[in-house]
Amino acid sequence: MTFSKMTRRDAMLFASAITACQCLGCNSSTPSPTPPDADAIRNSELLMNRIVFPGNPWPNGHAIKELIWSARLDPENGLWFDLHLESDDYYAEDEDEEGEEEEDEDASDWESKIVWSNYHSCILSSTYWGHRGFLAATKDRPLDFSSLGERSFKLDPLPPPDEVFDRAFGIYLLGHDGAADHHIRFTPQGSTSNYLLDWRGKIALEYAGSDVFEYAFHATYDHLAFEGIRLPDGASETDAMALLNSLVDNIGQLKARRKDDSLWLTPQ
Repeated sequence: MTFSKMTRRDAMLFASAITACQCLGCNSSTPSPTPPDADAIRNSELLMNRIVFPGNPWPNGHAIKELIWSARLDPENGLWFDLHLESDDYYAEDEDEEGEEEEDEDASDWESKIVWSNYHSCILSSTYWGHRGFLAATKDRPLDFSSLGERSFKLDPLPPPDEVFDRAFGIYLLGHDGAADHHIRFTPQGSTSNYLLDWRGKIALEYAGSDVFEYAFHATYDHLAFEGIRLPDGASETDAMALLNSLVDNIGQLKARRKDDSLWLTPQ
């Protein structure tokens, strides 16, 4: 189903007439300023378990509602990692929507609360729409989980593949936009089996017709547990373990179980 987009002026009039505005998004041709570097907010306690889009109307970002880290075993290529992130509603922490001042009509889409609120929340995922994820281990380069914190995964450098499903992740932000130039690190947390995830990348507002990756995101999440490894359809546990042993070291004890009609190996 296709909807036409109203202008920002129409959206502002609509929002002033109806408090709980559910209007359609709009696109501005006004050039946007360069957003601040995501490094400026790195390692802030306040921003843990949040995703930040520097330069948008919420400097402290948005709470991460769900984050799942899993893997897939591919006999042809190796072990692929997947991440699925969902944010809380963009406006979830706004205390007084009625008391907000009217927005500058010349503000860019990236700077407009009205525009962001039209799209409600963010999904950044390799699994939600069936994107590629990223290859974490091969027989030529096995993955040692005991030294995972020493690796940084750099994916889809600019310019990314034109075909969106050839990219590691899809993103729903202000519509179905583009995400690329990912930098992902998993840091072990003490003696637990949990990890601190640091994930940053670039965004193009492709839904609005732009192919320029001029914006940034930065997500941090602590005590992230590894969900497990989904096995290929029809694979036996014995064959899967033999293949996995050629790809991964020090992953710990795994247990086979059924999940979503697939066989998984999950941490005990």
